[in-house]
Amino acid sequence: MTQKLDASHICLIRGWQTFRKMRESETEIEKYLIGIVQEAKEKLTARYGESIEIDDKSEKGHYFDVFPKELSNSKNSKHPASEVFRLGAEGICLEELAKDSSDTYFRAYAYSPLKMEGTNSTVLAEVRRLFADYMPVGFKISSESDYYCTKTLSPVTPEQIADRKLLVSLLVEPLIALMDWSKKNATSLTKLAAKVRR
Repeated sequence: MTQKLDASHICLIRGWQTFRKMRESETEIEKYLIGIVQEAKEKLTARYGESIEIDDKSEKGHYFDVFPKELSNSKNSKHPASEVFRLGAEGICLEELAKDSSDTYFRAYAYSPLKMEGTNSTVLAEVRRLFADYMPVGFKISSESDYYCTKTLSPVTPEQIADRKLLVSLLVEPLIALMDWSKKNATSLTKLAAKVRR
């Protein structure tokens, strides 16, 4: 089949240099956002030291998870409390940040990787009740089965995206609130983890 070029292709050819520059700028912005995640991790590590573990998937998955080790190292090593409670931030990419509405996945969250079935359904419902008793400021109960609560971090303006300090703070502050919540509820989370079935 012979390929034909239409008006959109002609437009692209005319603006090719501009298009190439825009692609280069997109790559630079993505690298910038990876750097923002690195700074956020450094701030969290500076605050909590070895009491947390961070799983960074920002380059390919555009998110990172934080594991409070107090929960991971519980006596119930087969099912540590980190299975019923994890926190993090996602949607850390240009596609999500550039959206001009709150309909975006640029958000902080608390969730569980457990499947919502059988005994686990009861366990996860109990964790949701803990959040109902005390919800960190700005967070809302999630309608998604594996998320307990989320806090939307957008919309953000292009100027705000370019403000490193502000963007790092947008990521870090909600996670500090969730860390405080996990410390307050560590005993309850550890007891609930003992009920987990796989």
